[in-house]
Amino acid sequence: MKLGIDHDNAVKLGNTRKGPWRVSRYETMNYALPAKWFVKHYGLILLR
Repeated sequence: MKLGIDHDNAVKLGNTRKGPWRVSRYETMNYALPAKWFVKHYGLILLR
């Protein structure tokens, strides 16, 4: 929720049985943690 998603979507993401690879394609997850976030915080490079 600190990353800008509402409570209901945070609960859905937190309680899903799907793995991180499938959850990474969810629109809500991409809104909360866009690729640029990983570049900024972890120094990763984009492979596009």
